[in-house]
Amino acid sequence: MTDTGNPAHAAVTTLWRDAARYRRAVWLLALLALALRVFGLNWDGGRGLHPDEGNLVRAALSLGVGGRLLPEFHAYNDLALWLARLVSLPFCDSKDGACLTLVARALSATLSAVLILPGAGVAFLLASADGNIQAGRIAGLVAAAALALSAPLVQWGHFGTTESAMALLVGLAWFLTVRWQAGHMNDRAFVLSMAVTLGVGFGFKTTALAVALLPVLALALSPRAPVTRLRLGVLLGVVALAQGLAFAPSVIFATEPWLAVMRFEGGVVDGSVPVFWTAQFTGTSPVVFQLGQLWSITQGAGFVLALLALLLMPRSGWRMALPGLAFALVYAALTFGWHAKFTRYLAPLLPIVLILAGVAIGRMAMVLHARSPLAAGLAGLGLMGLAGLDMASAYAKPDPRLAMEAVIANQIPPDSVIAVEPRDLAQLAGRRSISLPLANPDLTPQALAETLAQADWLVVASRRNWEVLPRQPGRPAAICAHYAGLVDGTLGFFPYHRTSRVGLLGRLFAPGLRAEETRAVFDRPNMILFRKTEGLGIEELTNRLSAVRPSVDCAPSTLARVLGGGA
Repeated sequence: MTDTGNPAHAAVTTLWRDAARYRRAVWLLALLALALRVFGLNWDGGRGLHPDEGNLVRAALSLGVGGRLLPEFHAYNDLALWLARLVSLPFCDSKDGACLTLVARALSATLSAVLILPGAGVAFLLASADGNIQAGRIAGLVAAAALALSAPLVQWGHFGTTESAMALLVGLAWFLTVRWQAGHMNDRAFVLSMAVTLGVGFGFKTTALAVALLPVLALALSPRAPVTRLRLGVLLGVVALAQGLAFAPSVIFATEPWLAVMRFEGGVVDGSVPVFWTAQFTGTSPVVFQLGQLWSITQGAGFVLALLALLLMPRSGWRMALPGLAFALVYAALTFGWHAKFTRYLAPLLPIVLILAGVAIGRMAMVLHARSPLAAGLAGLGLMGLAGLDMASAYAKPDPRLAMEAVIANQIPPDSVIAVEPRDLAQLAGRRSISLPLANPDLTPQALAETLAQADWLVVASRRNWEVLPRQPGRPAAICAHYAGLVDGTLGFFPYHRTSRVGLLGRLFAPGLRAEETRAVFDRPNMILFRKTEGLGIEELTNRLSAVRPSVDCAPSTLARVLGGGA
């Protein structure tokens, strides 16, 4: 019942009772999502400080040069590279990597914002499967808001990589599946649109193959005659295969290089190919770690509400929800056991969780009329929304590496020597640098001492080294002594300046030590500049680096007190 004595309540009630206003609200949330994703899009000042994005941009820049039509780099499929390349041509010089990076980010932001529309559609159809249209509209609005304000979706929308495309692929494929199951699409339209969706998805990333489980399960659950389902399945397979090969021709014309990359990537994810960017996962529990990340990026509320939706969903909605739920379970079963557990691997699961969260709110509001659980759920989603707004606001601040570079340019003499850690992207304003040999498996205290003795300053550019290297099995003892010595000052270096990127709410939503490192190191690392205040000789440094330190001295929680608070 509309409360005519409360204008605000009446306006909100009219919103979900009026179809036109409901659609306008969903579109407004999509525009809000786009605004949050394009705000601060040039967050690194054109330096290309995201390593995965840099790989994509370099590969895209080579296309069309000397008649090259196929990329040399196949971790991303052809469409992901060609799309950014073609869209950039009217705006960018053919060799301008910074401009192409911005175009790739704009495409990612747009795809991420488009996700709001099919996401709201799925939530509406699932929550209203028993005819309760108002529950469906509330679910659609809440799902749209959750997707628009999701912190990881906002962050991925600022990266010119494929996470946004994969999230949209899942949302769109589930939307097409649910619409067909609800009788809103005929068989031919469903099969052809789904085939194109899968083909385009494969053109971005090979991971898209897993999404084919959605239409396959929908066909298997259909009450249509077996021969009809078989015919539709064959048509889906043929058209999807043709589309996939059209958008990823390297599979045909550069088969061996493409397969070589797939084998390498497979070795990276299962741990058989050791690389430094997966060293962070040493000692982590395969399933528990990813569940913890999924809990963290939804502030717990999204995860809990998604589970609650399984209990509140109308019985008639279960058949429509089942393909999406089965995909989520199969995908999680396949990926949660990998050695590599990057948060970006959760991109295909996040839309499903947030859509189901919207379903839970819609059903609680209009079916259960449960005020206390509803208030708790809305509060949890509000917290998740605050995290997304905080994430977006952080991009108003300069990149910590650029802020540190300004300090170096203005306060450090030009003839100074700055020690830097390996595999990181410190910006040094042209000052001479010397790399610390921390990645050398045969590192000796003397070799490290010789490097430190030459340095006047030392930069720790992110947690990528100090949080990971000391806890690797068989690591040289000098690594622990090095980081412990930086913390307690026994190596003669003391903190001089710190830079970081935090949002309006400070460190409230900043990723901590338990967060997977790419949530911080790509676009918001904590940096610290050390100044040498005690000129120790090589012999004295060697003695101090040879001292046996208790393991607690170089535990991440201990080091974080000085080296960056876990970010």
